[in-house]
Amino acid sequence: DGNGDFTVFVPANGEFVLTVSYPGCNPKKFSIITTGVPPEIQKDNFKPSFSIGGFVMAKPFPGIDYSGLQQTLVKVVYEPKIKNFDDDEPYTDAGLGIVMKIASAENTLINNFCNTKKAGYAALVKPDCPLAKMLYEKAIAMIPGEQYPVVQLAKVGDCLKAKAEAAKKAAEA
Repeated sequence: DGNGDFTVFVPANGEFVLTVSYPGCNPKKFSIITTGVPPEIQKDNFKPSFSIGGFVMAKPFPGIDYSGLQQTLVKVVYEPKIKNFDDDEPYTDAGLGIVMKIASAENTLINNFCNTKKAGYAALVKPDCPLAKMLYEKAIAMIPGEQYPVVQLAKVGDCLKAKAEAAKKAAEA
């Protein structure tokens, strides 16, 4: 649905890995095991299903270790006590730990990127054009494709040009 929530209907008596992907984004994997359903429940037109809450499909950032996403993050199994499917909590907790570790690394990168952009802006306002240039180039290296530091580099170019012209005029005087 619009929130990214979905329900999985899978054939009975099997083990499946559902991979959700989008071009350029990190895939997410779910293990769904439909074995172990008692025959008396299967014969009552039982349709195995499990609802999975929404999740974010994100493009990878450079320098972040996404290798944990190669394994399944959630394991869905038949739970006899509730006579339905549910996630295997310890397995899901481990998967969430992987996702949280990645999210933490991404947040650190984003914070460093934002702080570097802010420092670049402060340097440009002074105007310390060489420092601003270095900081905006550093921000671009952290998260390539972000436009703000690219736009600011054009302003840095104008700043450097103005400083060079002022220095030339001062030398001539």
